[in-house]
Amino acid sequence: IVADGLGGSALDGVDGFDTRVARRSHMGFGATLPPHAVDCAEGEVHLRVSAGGYIGLVRLPDGSVDVAAAVAPELLRSAREVARCAEDLLGGSVRDAQALRAARWMGTPQLTRRRGRIAGEGILVVGDSAGYEEPFTGEGMAWAIETGRAAGALAARSRPGRIEASERTPESEWPALHARLVGRSRTVADASGTTIP
Repeated sequence: IVADGLGGSALDGVDGFDTRVARRSHMGFGATLPPHAVDCAEGEVHLRVSAGGYIGLVRLPDGSVDVAAAVAPELLRSAREVARCAEDLLGGSVRDAQALRAARWMGTPQLTRRRGRIAGEGILVVGDSAGYEEPFTGEGMAWAIETGRAAGALAARSRPGRIEASERTPESEWPALHARLVGRSRTVADASGTTIP
């Protein structure tokens, strides 16, 4: 079971498992900010949307604020710095711009992507490793958990040793099962306009 995430490299060089990235895919970034850096009430999720992407905030139990964004690469380039891009997106919510600049920002490659295939002999690909649609609604974690659970159950059912010609193998069953698990949600995500060529 391959579950190495969005930028995983476990299948690099394995024929047929190449990744295709959507032309208009956003890039992600995030950080944990000190409590005073931005306005964000406890128990609320703040989401700010602009033409170039979106950014969300939530206060953590220790009082710090988790911030995560998905933006068009050109928006990030024009801002020149991740912290500046976050500040622009957050607008009037920012209380301490220096805290944003001092934060340890982490990033992702372009988000929306799919593998050429998600199963092969002895290989089942799950979660973000199989592909990622930018769902906007946080469905990515649900897809990862559900496909990981299902692939584990499928692999556990397989018998070691010789497989009879009439038996279906985990890798032959996986693409259809995976499609059933995430297909409907992905159709909704695709309707947002981020498509894979």
